[in-house]
Amino acid sequence: MAGSSMPIEIQEEIIKRIPDVKSLVRFRSVSKAWKSVIDSPSFVNDHTRQCQHHPRHQLVTYGRWKSLVHDYIYSSAVVDDDDSFCQQEVMRPTILYPAPADGSIQRSSSSHGLVCVYPFIERCWETTATAVIWNPAITRKPISIDVTIPSSLPHYNKGVVGFGVCPRTLDPKLVKITRDDHDYTIPWQVEVYTLSSGIWRSINHNLPPRTLGFHFEHVVVDHGFIYWLSTYFDDEFQQELNMIMSFDVTTEEFVLVYLPDSLATYRLVDVVLSTRMDSLVVIEKPCYGVWKMEEHGVTRTFTKLFHIRTPAEETVLDRVHGFRNNGEPIIEVINHQLQNRGLYAYEPLLGRTIKFTGIDIDKEEELIKCVTSYTETLLLFDQ
Repeated sequence: MAGSSMPIEIQEEIIKRIPDVKSLVRFRSVSKAWKSVIDSPSFVNDHTRQCQHHPRHQLVTYGRWKSLVHDYIYSSAVVDDDDSFCQQEVMRPTILYPAPADGSIQRSSSSHGLVCVYPFIERCWETTATAVIWNPAITRKPISIDVTIPSSLPHYNKGVVGFGVCPRTLDPKLVKITRDDHDYTIPWQVEVYTLSSGIWRSINHNLPPRTLGFHFEHVVVDHGFIYWLSTYFDDEFQQELNMIMSFDVTTEEFVLVYLPDSLATYRLVDVVLSTRMDSLVVIEKPCYGVWKMEEHGVTRTFTKLFHIRTPAEETVLDRVHGFRNNGEPIIEVINHQLQNRGLYAYEPLLGRTIKFTGIDIDKEEELIKCVTSYTETLLLFDQ
């Protein structure tokens, strides 16, 4: 096509529909015209929107401490979600992420082909907290963003961080929610960071309720919304209830999502958020029931889909990491007899598991951090 009489506008429309990002990067060397087209922000955005119709992969992000130094190694395995899902070889590009000196827990989220790793943030440790955004499909230096709680705030300030890409502008965003952990009468402080502006700005309207508590380990991103599992103290009934706080990445508004009574009063440690087939789901333990939210922001619109059964007597279902594009859960199973653990795909209709051989997680120092549906994009290519 390059060098042909075909108008460059027609060529652009054709190459825009190529799903393989690595091929597009190579095509930049075909001609100066193609390089100019592919490097342009408008092409990157148009291709990213087109990618939403491409076949999806699974992105498995796991991490381990690098021995003797305060570095945490994050590796991302991109796996084709097709009939060969449980047998294929995988790529494992590795990226170094500097963990805080106090060793606080890290979280990772994925949106529009980008992965963000961020820590639990608290003022009292006097450490610098950094979030890192990168695109596993392209070889570009990760972007680091300071999420440290300012020293001007009270000593015991704590908070959570969320990450998502705005569906309208395709601008990556971070939201930081903090307050004094010793005084619940003080409102939450909310700041939003957009990559295009490079600055934090405060949000002073529609803040989360003061008696709401965010739980760092339970946060997912789905269709332009960030969801945190939260607890809310109900003054009328004098009890804590589980709820979901959502943040619209486009409008930057918070909405409380109420859970069914059976989940609202469940032990918090036995409730997990995830996404399945483009819907938010809640997983209850130890029976591993999977509940689907039918529509965003509507009170109590949850439907119970199925239970996940333990694979065999000598094994223990440790956790549900995510779901395949066909809706099958991806679970981590511990085998006490063999003293190892692995990822499995679970078939709900048959009640059986299939070993996923693509990633070895038998090493004790390695932890699976995130398994999410993933589509390669060119976002951050022009950074």
